[in-house]
Amino acid sequence: MYDGSGMIICVSGYSQVNIQNIIGENIKCERKVHCSVIAMENSSKVDIFDLTLNNVFSFADDGLIFFIHKPTTDSSTNHGIEIGSKCIINNLKLKNITQSSDKIGSMFWLEGGVLSISNLNMSNVEGNYSGLIFDTNAKNDKIIVKNSIFENIHIQYTDGIFNTLNSKVEFLNVTLSNTKFVGPLFHIGEEKVTIENSKFSNINSCDSLEREACNKSKKNTKQNINNVLFYSYNSGSLIITNSTISDIYEYSLFHFEKIYKIDFYDVAIENSYFENGLIHMNYENNKNYNNFKIFIGDSVIRNIYSPNSGAIINNLNSNKYEIIVNDTLIENNRSDNYGGVIYLTHEEPGSAIAFNNCTFIDNKGVLGNICFAKSLLSEPYFSNKEELISTYGDGMFTTNPTHIRMKNTDININVLSGEQISNEISLYLYDDYNNLIDMGSNIDNLILDDLVFYTLEMNDTSNTKFIGQTTNYCFKNECVLPGFRIIGNPGDYILNVKISHFGKFTKFQNNTYPLKIKIKECNNLEYKYGYRESSYLKTCYQPVCEPKCNTGKCVSDNYCNCENTGFTGKACNEYFKLERMKSYNIIIMIITSILVILSLYIMVKVLLYRNDLVIKEGGGKNFLLIILIGTLLNYIYIMLITVNRSHIKCLFLDVTKQLGFSLVFGTITIKSLRIYYAISTRLNKKRIKTDTMYFLILLIIILHLILIFVYEIFNEYKIVIELTSDNKEYMKCKKSKKTFTSKVINLVILSAGSFLTYSIRNLKSEFKEDMTLTIYIYIIIEILLIIIDYQNVSPITIDLFNTIGPLLYSATSLYDIFYSKFQIIRKRDRKELKLQKANERRKLYRVQRLFDDYQSFF
Repeated sequence: MYDGSGMIICVSGYSQVNIQNIIGENIKCERKVHCSVIAMENSSKVDIFDLTLNNVFSFADDGLIFFIHKPTTDSSTNHGIEIGSKCIINNLKLKNITQSSDKIGSMFWLEGGVLSISNLNMSNVEGNYSGLIFDTNAKNDKIIVKNSIFENIHIQYTDGIFNTLNSKVEFLNVTLSNTKFVGPLFHIGEEKVTIENSKFSNINSCDSLEREACNKSKKNTKQNINNVLFYSYNSGSLIITNSTISDIYEYSLFHFEKIYKIDFYDVAIENSYFENGLIHMNYENNKNYNNFKIFIGDSVIRNIYSPNSGAIINNLNSNKYEIIVNDTLIENNRSDNYGGVIYLTHEEPGSAIAFNNCTFIDNKGVLGNICFAKSLLSEPYFSNKEELISTYGDGMFTTNPTHIRMKNTDININVLSGEQISNEISLYLYDDYNNLIDMGSNIDNLILDDLVFYTLEMNDTSNTKFIGQTTNYCFKNECVLPGFRIIGNPGDYILNVKISHFGKFTKFQNNTYPLKIKIKECNNLEYKYGYRESSYLKTCYQPVCEPKCNTGKCVSDNYCNCENTGFTGKACNEYFKLERMKSYNIIIMIITSILVILSLYIMVKVLLYRNDLVIKEGGGKNFLLIILIGTLLNYIYIMLITVNRSHIKCLFLDVTKQLGFSLVFGTITIKSLRIYYAISTRLNKKRIKTDTMYFLILLIIILHLILIFVYEIFNEYKIVIELTSDNKEYMKCKKSKKTFTSKVINLVILSAGSFLTYSIRNLKSEFKEDMTLTIYIYIIIEILLIIIDYQNVSPITIDLFNTIGPLLYSATSLYDIFYSKFQIIRKRDRKELKLQKANERRKLYRVQRLFDDYQSFF
């Protein structure tokens, strides 16, 4: 707030002051203090020549360098007219100025009067919400800036770097460069603004980045709509002559809310970025973004880039304008979308824009290198249009699409009901010039709302049904129809391809293309004809099987006939499973069950005769019971052979086989060893202790279990799928060659048992077991199984040997060991019974003789 003071001088009333050759440095003003270096009010006048200010810092708002306060009204001398101050400055140098205000501030603050500046050199200015010149909308003010330089101006937010409002403004031979700010450069009002022989450059640029890199960087950020060079909410006029505007990065060049008259003469606008085009017009929310009359003559507009449409003129539905461009070079301008120079979407006649005798060179846009208009009617006037088309081709001018069609000739599609239409069908959009329309070819820049979508519709939905994707989008310059099928009764139909969403384009009338389709009669000899995909329309089709039938034949959808192929399964790619011989398995199970009962019966008999000498010799009942347990394990092995294989079953097969062998043959061998040792040492009367016999049997069992555990750890047991000679599939237990170790151990035990049995052959039968037949059967079976394992023999044959062999040597074991013993006991018991009866008869005879002798005595 102005408080009537100035840091150097305060001039008021009708005072006149001349200031010359003053240098001020390191000026700082704290908060809540008015900090204008020079303050003026009323009708005072100040002439300044050669003033230098360096390193000035202030927190205050209003005018930091100059504050020209409100004028007074002197009714006695000026008839009630406001009389303002007048400040004339020549040779002013301002450097390193910072205004860190929270409210609107400015270097020069004008509330009424005249501000005339010549030979100003201002550099390195910073501010929060500041500017360089601010006029508070007082009438009859005048601002003149001549032969001056502004550079390195960095303002965070501004309502206008030069906010002149209703002042009459003249900028003559002014240079402004290296400036960054958010907001307009000029905020002008109703009075005339004149700019001559001036240059504005490097505004909101990217510092060290090259221009193309800066364009790319700016493209990724959204500009504020008030980031323009000239802004006004009033009507007025702007004249720029013999000036240059270059390296500008803004939303647009102008933002005028009311009718503004703009004249450019001999102006070069070049090397700049405008987010929505150099001249942007839009009508939105009942409000025009720009409303002006522009004349551009004898000028140059080159190297202007816009990431949107229309690098020079971008008009979105506005009709509040008039633009005349005469004798101007328009060169190397580029937009990433439609209209390299001009983009118009309104429907009004384009006569409000005219280009007279203008030169267009190397301008680029996706559609229309010079102009993209909604229609020929809304296209601007070009005095040399025919010459431009003749020189550069129709691609210079493009309109909104007007119709959709095929590129060359129409096609007729002949199909069966339900047949896939596989040939690629493409439709294209064309404009009034018959130009092919590009609907977007850069996938990185595409937005969903900008895509053109179409729908597919049949003209007769009662007799046809469309199968497939009914909605799709166009990309690049074509609308490719996805693969589809049509089910229907034989006849001629129309498939309408209709644009349903026009994307960045405006709606046009000829937006439907009729595609002719003929559904042929179905040949029942080659195809099936039935209700496949509809309850009321038949499909003519060849059955489809997924997956394919391989060697089989697809006779219906997803149904394969595998007859005479040797395969089975849904896709005829599975082998038949080998059927086990159920009747044989049942017989084996019955026989095995009988033997189990027999072994249990023998166990009971052994326990009953446990004190019999025949049972007690060679180790007693315990070793005989161990042998019987071994036979039971053999029976379990036989039963496992009759069921399907799995890894755990394969493991248990080996466990039961090896333990059964150990308990039967191992025990017999140890018993024979004990007898043999007793005979060999009969003079010393030594014998193998029972505990030692148990230990040896347990040692054999543990050895086999350790081997089985090692095999399992090292994955020596595997379950594999193999085929028979007639390609029947079965599961096989496969053991590695390392498992042959167990067979070697068993062979050693059998050899030892055979030797020992033979060595005690002369011993009484009740004291030994004759195992010759059993051992021979076991050896023969194992040798045959080893041979068969290397031959292509049916698994049924292998199972026969694996079941009959154990049955035979288990049965013979029972016979050799237990039958002979119980026969001896039976014969002995019978003999003893006869002797007992004979003794009883002799006793009876003696009694009878005594009785007879007694009778004879009497």
